[in-house]
Amino acid sequence: MSSNKIPRQMRRSTERKLRKIKIIPSDTKLTAQTGLGIFLEIFDQSPLAKEFSQCLPERKSHRSVGSYMLGLLMLAGHIRGVENISSMNRVRNDGYLEELFYDEVAAIRTLGDFLHDFKLEHVEKLNLFLNNMAKAIFEQLHKQLPKNKAPEDFIIDMDSTFHTSYGEAVEGVAYNYKNQWCLQSQIAFDQLGLCHGIELMSGSCKPGTGAIEFIDKIFKDHRNQRLRKLEGKDFLRADSAYCNQSVIKKCLELGIQFTLTAHKATTQWDRNISKVGLDWKDWEYSKSDLEKSKKSGQVLPASQIARFHWEPSWSEGTLKLPVIVRRTWMSYSKLKDKEKKYGQKNFFELDTVKEEGDWEYYAIVTNIDLSRTSLQEVFEHHKKRGNCENFIREGKYNFNLKGFPCHKLVHNQAWACFAQIAHNLIRWMAILDNPDRPSFAKKIRDDFLFIPGKLAHGGRTIILRVNQSVKEVLRKIEGWKFPGFSSSRIFSTA
Repeated sequence: MSSNKIPRQMRRSTERKLRKIKIIPSDTKLTAQTGLGIFLEIFDQSPLAKEFSQCLPERKSHRSVGSYMLGLLMLAGHIRGVENISSMNRVRNDGYLEELFYDEVAAIRTLGDFLHDFKLEHVEKLNLFLNNMAKAIFEQLHKQLPKNKAPEDFIIDMDSTFHTSYGEAVEGVAYNYKNQWCLQSQIAFDQLGLCHGIELMSGSCKPGTGAIEFIDKIFKDHRNQRLRKLEGKDFLRADSAYCNQSVIKKCLELGIQFTLTAHKATTQWDRNISKVGLDWKDWEYSKSDLEKSKKSGQVLPASQIARFHWEPSWSEGTLKLPVIVRRTWMSYSKLKDKEKKYGQKNFFELDTVKEEGDWEYYAIVTNIDLSRTSLQEVFEHHKKRGNCENFIREGKYNFNLKGFPCHKLVHNQAWACFAQIAHNLIRWMAILDNPDRPSFAKKIRDDFLFIPGKLAHGGRTIILRVNQSVKEVLRKIEGWKFPGFSSSRIFSTA
């Protein structure tokens, strides 16, 4: 029976079935991650490349491809999202990268030896490069983005996190105050999500250890304290681990405006609010909060805000800092839920007891001028510090920094620095792609990295053929360059 005599409905049901496709291995060079090679090429042509190469340990063997090429390969692995050194094969065997590296892609063992070449001085340089790189991207985005999207202030969120370990061979692994067997890292991000530094230390270290040196490195530039205070654009936000004498003095010394979650032991704020009569004012909920409440049918809790002045015992009567306190009414049911989550506090409390609830308090210490900024504005500014937690999770889950591949702490520190440099490159692309809601690494990899292509040789030219639909992706990647921008002023501070 000829095909034109087959009923239309039968033909359609036949066409719905999967077609049989014959798979034949070919010697043609293919790539599954075109975007990865493009990322490396643009980085190589940017002002960042020269500074990056100066942070790496020298490779003296005449057979070595050089420390810069090995460094690029390490970056490629983190951009791709490898879990450890052995999984770098996913990058090494790609046809596009083989052509980029002149068919001299380093072996896994060589990459391991390269990490073992790092000493403390190289890690310090790499961390300094990470800070300067983030500042260069920050300034480039300020020039390239529309005025209403470009960042005006320079806001650093600093935090500590723990990386759980399951072995005893890694240097520095110890029990922390939560009884976790782990390493600890201290990390700083700006409000765009760009990483300005990461320091790895023993799990037994107290959170906030080495914070003043870290702050000094991040904010170091050509400006002095007076100029920073005059401009009023530099901010630090951190949790209660950083609410101490050394951090506050360092911020005042550098002219940085700060908001720190108030530490009860340091400020005694919980005792002071009962001694000092506070002038409570109602919290003004935004239109979006009211709309969400109306849509969900949940009534917003009563909330109030006030302030008092704290005089540190170490200031000898020369310093008074505002402490802003917000209290929110918690219903009895929410208090019970909180106890279940964080542990029961009263074993003799009966569920049948009827109570209305209680106030939940949160306090911050600041040196922001409250004559120009309202209490609620300062509190909402500090509340955005929580976004730093998202980028810490990004590092752990999308750059596999939950664990580390080396035995020595300094080598693991180098691995973490490479991961955060790769994070900055991907975050840069995410902001250029969508300034309003930048995506995290997983989506950027799917959209910009995993692009199939076919490599061909034409005369002395290597041609990469990709699908027509990739045009828009390539256009956005080209916007990643530095049009009319010189980073010499930023990198001259190194």
